[in-house]
Amino acid sequence: SAMKGAKLVSIDVYYEIATAAADDFATVELERMTMPMDGSLATGAAVSVTIDTAHDTAAERKAADEHSMTITLDTPAFIDDGEGYVLVMTVDAAAATVFKYFGAVVHYELRV
Repeated sequence: SAMKGAKLVSIDVYYEIATAAADDFATVELERMTMPMDGSLATGAAVSVTIDTAHDTAAERKAADEHSMTITLDTPAFIDDGEGYVLVMTVDAAAATVFKYFGAVVHYELRV
């Protein structure tokens, strides 16, 4: 049978904060977006997630170190046509902070 979709389970984010800790890294939010095909604006809402215990506070996320942060959906969800997910992370860097973003890996379960 034809593929029917993918269930989004978690996202691993890889980054480094060097030289000095960031001032803040409070925002880690996953948004589920509906992308209408009729030309109207996309709409979105935050999805409930759990962040791994090494990064579940802003103090842990902003520390000067190499980081591998896992964001897990509390309720994994199938991605339907016209939907997308956006991961929002806001880092407030100090004057001496060096922030390097290496990328992200999406973990999903394929439904066929």
